[in-house]
Amino acid sequence: MRRRTFLALTAGLPAALNLLGRPARAQAAPARRFLVFYFPDGVAGPSQDGQPSLWHPRGGLRDFELPAQLAPLDPLREHCVFLDGLSMGPTDAGSHPGGAKKLLTAVDGGNGESIDHVLARTVGADAPHRHVYLGVQANQNGASGDKHIS
Repeated sequence: MRRRTFLALTAGLPAALNLLGRPARAQAAPARRFLVFYFPDGVAGPSQDGQPSLWHPRGGLRDFELPAQLAPLDPLREHCVFLDGLSMGPTDAGSHPGGAKKLLTAVDGGNGESIDHVLARTVGADAPHRHVYLGVQANQNGASGDKHIS
């Protein structure tokens, strides 16, 4: 058998074996998700000329209007909580990684259990993948990605 033929025939084998080893599960309820958007420097509030913030809903607790930046969340609005005006105080001499660690743990240095781990351990205990992390980082001016939140 030629090498290319062998590779073509076996390329999907790992995925197929993964499916064979999993028992079927009934879809009892929709999956529950916890999503955090973190902006190290915060987000812009109302502009100096009075234009409303693009990141904060306007209106009441339930009858709010989402600005353009948040419009993709409109189908999920009844499940969303938007926080505004929070302050964590000084963290790790003002470092961005220190702020991210305190955001999820409420403890300087990130030395506490983070809320995402608490939820994964409790609400998501039966999920096949309890944690999925996605992050974007620029490695600019010697900045390194050697600090982690968990």
